[in-house]
Amino acid sequence: MPPGPEHVDQAQHNLNFLETFFRDHKFNDWSITVAFYTSVHIVENAIFNVQDISFQGDQLKILHSDDLEKALQKANIKFSSLSPHVARNLIVEENFLQIANHHKSLYRQSRNSRYKKYQITDIETDIIVKPALREIIEWSNSNYKTKFRVNLN
Repeated sequence: MPPGPEHVDQAQHNLNFLETFFRDHKFNDWSITVAFYTSVHIVENAIFNVQDISFQGDQLKILHSDDLEKALQKANIKFSSLSPHVARNLIVEENFLQIANHHKSLYRQSRNSRYKKYQITDIETDIIVKPALREIIEWSNSNYKTKFRVNLN
């Protein structure tokens, strides 16, 4: 997986792309999905910067959420097979509490918009995507010295 700075670049790329959605509210379903993947890149940058993450009370050294299963095996910690999103969600819940609800909301809404409810209203976008992204961006800029910018109007 790419190092933290590449995740920062991709997150900003996604944010620039999202601005086109927010201008005219076209493709709201995709705005939620792109917002979720922006959060994924921001979280991966945080993991890369922290490297020592807590997992069910154990400290593990990883650079990316994809490293979680190997780290668990190395530490002889029993676990069920984890999908990359589930592993990342668990890491966020235990290590990045400030954004856990926002990340989880974007994850759920992204899945919902892709697999169940394809039409997302402007209001749903405004009350789900924008506040979650705003909080995640502020958290990253404050804690990891990123300089993410996006016009969420």
